[in-house]
Amino acid sequence: MKKFNLLLAAALVALTGLLSSCEDTSAIKGTVTYSINRPNDISSRDGQIAFLDVFNVSVTYKNPKGVLITEEVTSLPWKFVQEVKAPFLATIAVDFTPKELENPPYEFPYTIVSMASITLDSQGRRMVSGEPNYAGSLSSLYIYMDRILQAYGSTNQRLDFTEETLERHGRPVR
Repeated sequence: MKKFNLLLAAALVALTGLLSSCEDTSAIKGTVTYSINRPNDISSRDGQIAFLDVFNVSVTYKNPKGVLITEEVTSLPWKFVQEVKAPFLATIAVDFTPKELENPPYEFPYTIVSMASITLDSQGRRMVSGEPNYAGSLSSLYIYMDRILQAYGSTNQRLDFTEETLERHGRPVR
């Protein structure tokens, strides 16, 4: 009887391991690309200054397990690519705060599109949140620093990846 119980326990452990190792093949997979565009340089009395010389930038995004990851951005443009399974709610949040500067610039470009975007490719279709592939700003439009910080201190994007949203909103990849 003891031997039978031991064999039964071993069989259950093996069956449990086998079932847990089987992957759900019905879930559709996709590639999520999180990106932050590079805005134009900042105009100052002394010339042009790189955006990251004036602002600290951090990004928070969701990994494939749904855990939020926050990291400091050290160069722009920034991009992170990962594989995910539907359903997945991709999110990106970008925060930028001014650095303590002795002589801060007095004006800088007004970004007319979001700095952040999410692109998802799956089954030959693409969904996009935000404005993808736009790497600049409208350099002829300038506003004062305090006004742009109030308006653009952070930006958030989200993209809901399900079979239904991919079918409804996805465009064929060219």
